[in-house]
Amino acid sequence: MPHEHAFTLVITGPAGAGKSVAAETWAQAQSQPTAHVSLDDVREFLRTGYADPRDGWTPEVDRQYQIARSLCAGMARRYVSEGITCVIDDAVFPLWDRVDFPSWRVALGETPSYLIALLPSYEAVVER
Repeated sequence: MPHEHAFTLVITGPAGAGKSVAAETWAQAQSQPTAHVSLDDVREFLRTGYADPRDGWTPEVDRQYQIARSLCAGMARRYVSEGITCVIDDAVFPLWDRVDFPSWRVALGETPSYLIALLPSYEAVVER
């Protein structure tokens, strides 16, 4: 059961948009307990057999992504149930059901959740 004041914030944007930095900075600036969960960090828990999505979206990349999203959503649900707000950073693509926000909503269940999209200029993304 979600805590009445805690929620999950999903921060998204293209590669190089600053999702992880924004999520970490936002989490550290909160006055109440707040956790930052990076989907990429969870994906990279694998030490052998890591399927890198930068090499193309394969069935194994998809499988590992789905596992990571499930783990991140589980952490967020648990944090929120204990009154701890959670911010997750992940690249969400609205027209691709494997990595869209409605799939996050399903994974998060009853946990209140919000989406923030970072849309930096093309130059800022290239610079990063």
